[in-house]
Amino acid sequence: AAARRRAGGARPPPPPPPPAAPPPPPPPASMSMMSVRAGVAAKRSAGASASSRRSAPRRVACRAAGDNGPAAGYANALMDLASENKVLDAVHADLDKVSGALANAELREFLMNPVMDAENKKDVLGKLAGELELCTYTKNFLCLLVDKQRISIVEAIVSEFDSLYCAKTNTTLATVTSAVALEEGQQALIAKKVQDITGAKSVKLKPVVDESVIGGLVLTLGSDGSTQIDLSIRGKIEEVERQLAMV
Repeated sequence: AAARRRAGGARPPPPPPPPAAPPPPPPPASMSMMSVRAGVAAKRSAGASASSRRSAPRRVACRAAGDNGPAAGYANALMDLASENKVLDAVHADLDKVSGALANAELREFLMNPVMDAENKKDVLGKLAGELELCTYTKNFLCLLVDKQRISIVEAIVSEFDSLYCAKTNTTLATVTSAVALEEGQQALIAKKVQDITGAKSVKLKPVVDESVIGGLVLTLGSDGSTQIDLSIRGKIEEVERQLAMV
């Protein structure tokens, strides 16, 4: 009887809890991008989501723009590649386009952000290459910079490449700074004057608008800016101020 009471009083073990429901699938990323700008926004969102899932911070191996050691190395390598494949002028023109595109703050911030996924960056660069009609060598080089975590110094690389190109092709780089944008005819006239003065085979003119010059222009020759001709009103005012200070 005691045994029956013990057997009858024993409680059966509780049933196991039901299995947890699987998490809902993430919403698909929007890839219907009609422009690089829209692509940047979509990739930034995807990159931010991916970074939030990472448990440890990502180690950044790249340095800030202006690190001329690596920049010079990459520029020389690209110069050799472009020269060997007879696409030097095309690559040089491409890099000018890339430099102009990086004036877009949204695109620049996206590419320079070390947290953003490399594949997302290369996807955006592919769309940019299509819009700017970059040659295959330039496109592949930009993607290589992403893979090597060197896209952050692309502007320094462009500057180094520009110097190498000018030296190789006997081209003088001239930066002309004016208070208002110069017309094409004015730019051509200035380029011709610079060519006559320097005896260079060709002149690459880089126009810059700076309202602080007030009027006239400032002409800077060479990639290092070693020669400057100041024909601006601002320069004349500063010269008068210097002379008055000596009185």
